[in-house]
Amino acid sequence: MAACGAQKMEVAEDRLSALPDPIIQLILSFLPTNEAARTSVLSRRWLHLWTFIPNLHLELSRCRDIHKARRFAMVVDR
Repeated sequence: MAACGAQKMEVAEDRLSALPDPIIQLILSFLPTNEAARTSVLSRRWLHLWTFIPNLHLELSRCRDIHKARRFAMVVDR
């Protein structure tokens, strides 16, 4: 039985998940890679969507060895 004065919560329509995968991947491509990867916890459908984005946004400034980071970036850019 509901408590006195309790209001019924309405469930909002999930319009984002109704989009086709290529559109979601395009949206994810504007996010930093680590943020795009975090979307994998939203649902089973989203688990691998971030892995198909066409570009990576890496923060090389966080690397301890900047020379290794630059070499890695050169290999990835090929």
